[in-house]
Amino acid sequence: MPKQTARQKREARNTQLRALGSFGASSQGSFREAFQLFLSGDEGQRIKAEGIAFELLRFPELGDLHRAGCHIICAHGIEDYV
Repeated sequence: MPKQTARQKREARNTQLRALGSFGASSQGSFREAFQLFLSGDEGQRIKAEGIAFELLRFPELGDLHRAGCHIICAHGIEDYV
């Protein structure tokens, strides 16, 4: 399979975001932010990531993959929430 150009990657990403709808796109962005904060290793950033994950888990529309990721973030928090 030939390597994709930057434009092709951007178009594919935009197609995926349109398919998610408005809630899916915003939850995707929030989850990515939370996971980047979680991976930073800084305790303050991880607490922020846990807060974002708890907020996302309040929505029943959240997809299974993002729900699982949020549980991973929360499981490493102070309260060991799973």
